[in-house]
Amino acid sequence: MAYGAVHTFGQQPASSTTLDSKIWTVSASARGFYDSNYATLPNHRRDGSFGYSVNPSFGINVPLDQTSLSLSYTYGYKYFEGRAKNHVDQSHQIQANMLHNFTENTRLSVSESFVVAQEPNIIDEGQPTQYFRTVGDNLRNTGKISVTHDFSEQVGVELGYSNTFYDYEEENGAPLGVNDSAGNPIYQSFGRSAILDRMQHLITTDLRWYLAPDAIGIVGYQYGMVDFTADQVIGYRLNNAGTAYDPLYSNTRDRDSHYAYVGFDKFFNNQLSISPRAGFQYVNYDNYNDEQFNPYVDARLAYNYAEGSVASAGVRHQRITTDLDGLDQEATTLYGNLSHRISSMLTASLFGQFQYSSLDTSLGTVFGDNNPGGTAVRRAYTNNEQLYSTGVNLTYRLNQYFSAETGYSFDYLDSGVIDSAGRDARSFKRHQVYIGVRATY
Repeated sequence: MAYGAVHTFGQQPASSTTLDSKIWTVSASARGFYDSNYATLPNHRRDGSFGYSVNPSFGINVPLDQTSLSLSYTYGYKYFEGRAKNHVDQSHQIQANMLHNFTENTRLSVSESFVVAQEPNIIDEGQPTQYFRTVGDNLRNTGKISVTHDFSEQVGVELGYSNTFYDYEEENGAPLGVNDSAGNPIYQSFGRSAILDRMQHLITTDLRWYLAPDAIGIVGYQYGMVDFTADQVIGYRLNNAGTAYDPLYSNTRDRDSHYAYVGFDKFFNNQLSISPRAGFQYVNYDNYNDEQFNPYVDARLAYNYAEGSVASAGVRHQRITTDLDGLDQEATTLYGNLSHRISSMLTASLFGQFQYSSLDTSLGTVFGDNNPGGTAVRRAYTNNEQLYSTGVNLTYRLNQYFSAETGYSFDYLDSGVIDSAGRDARSFKRHQVYIGVRATY
């Protein structure tokens, strides 16, 4: 069907100015794929599946005199032939943006991102807090607003606020058949809802010095709050008498963060820009008597090195949420993307990411070796994890409206967490390969 449509539609004359003048775009892609580990299970339990996916989308861009508006929506339908049941996953992604210039000196930016998804790279933006595909309608909503005002040609300020809400569908598991000192049942496993449902707030204040027409100095402060909302059991702590384990709940990991940093934005020309930030992060845990102090880094580089070709890279270092048995994790993430226009018809894209996570083991004894009944609970014997992700995509433009694409991605999590039988409980490898077509109008 796609082949016939390409050659039929391709013979119809179409003006490029028609596409350029539209404020809306509709597109759809259809792919066949193979996923070697569709459930992201440990290597000794993984299973592969063939399948297909369909992703229709639309976008609207409205440029006005002082305001620009954009809205996009993408629907995802993914069918896994190898699943014993629940063959289909569905996802939704909505993105909205507004940029308004009140005057030459005052600008307002507002954005909204809402997703219902299963893949961690869609649920988490940028720096993943967990690495596993989660079946179900898992929600993430992020709203941001910022105001930039220039007091003079040399000095300005940027004030911002962002709010992110996570809601996972996976609940806690079945009870083990033993109780804590208060008579409450102890559960064997903790679902992602218990350990990852949360509300995050981040307030930003950046003072800006315009050092030159192409350089801006930054001195900034951020205040962040993370409130876990599930109110479910996430672990157990030995009581002061040392005779029983009492439960800990989701809000045990609530935390406040203070960031202080300096940096700059430098635009060398229309092609190359860099934006480094470096400082420190101080974290206080509201419901657990602990605090942490660590470096904070967020640096980015973008390079438009040729027509239709762009490269970007960056590094981030900060404390973030974890799905492991600890308060949080200190994570360093390196990432890079390359899109190279080989010819007017063929484009190649390459991405890569590496994340090194060091676990705060303050809760290590909480999830320890045994519960009061003597049955082994999930063990968390690890101080760090490494995630490796890479992928490549080739897109061949058949005509103005249709293109063919193929690609491959690889994910590898190297973890030291073991289960009660002494086996690797988290490490996994995942290969994905696909081929398909895309139509855009």
